[in-house]
Amino acid sequence: MKKTTGLQRICCLLTVLALGLLQLNTASAKVLGQWEYEVLDDGTARIIGYRGVDEELIIPDTLKDYPVSAIGDGVFQLKQKLTSVIVPNGVVSIGAKAFSSCDGITTITLPKSLKTIGNRAFSNCKGLRSIELPEGLESLGENPFALCDNLTEVTFTGANDAYEVRDGALINRAENRMVAWLHQT
Repeated sequence: MKKTTGLQRICCLLTVLALGLLQLNTASAKVLGQWEYEVLDDGTARIIGYRGVDEELIIPDTLKDYPVSAIGDGVFQLKQKLTSVIVPNGVVSIGAKAFSSCDGITTITLPKSLKTIGNRAFSNCKGLRSIELPEGLESLGENPFALCDNLTEVTFTGANDAYEVRDGALINRAENRMVAWLHQT
C-alpha cells in the first residue's frame, strides 16, 4: 500500500474545501423557469442567470414572492437574438456587462426606479440607436455604451442632476467628464 505524503493530504483537503465553497455559493441560487436568481438581504431578488431564448424580453417584476431589484453582471451577455428588452419598475441596478454584445437589441425600456448602470452594461449593442435613461439615474459605470456604433441619441425622461447630453456626448456633470460619445449620422 502506498503512503500518502503531507503534501498530498493538504492537496486533498484543499480540494474538498474548494468543492464545499462552490456548493455554498450555488446553494443560495434559486431557479424559476428560465430565471436564476438570488434573494438579497432586503428581501428582493437579483437576477443572476437567464436560460431563455426570447427575442422580445420582458423581465419579470417578481420571482416567486421576491420583487426584482437588480440584474446581475453579464446575465444577458451574448444573447444576440434579443431584439427588445423591457426592464420592470422596481429594478434599481443593472450590473456590469449585463447586456454586453447583444447585437440584435434595437430597443431597451428602462424603469423610473433605475439608479445604477454598471461598467460596459450595454457595450457592443450594435443595433441600439437610441436610449432613454431615467431622470433619477445616479451612477453610470465606465463605458456603458462602448462600441455601440449606431447609438446616436441618449435622452432622459426628465431633468437629471448627475448627467447631461452635450455636444454629442453623455457627460458626468460633477466630474465634467465624458461617459459616452454618441455617433453622429
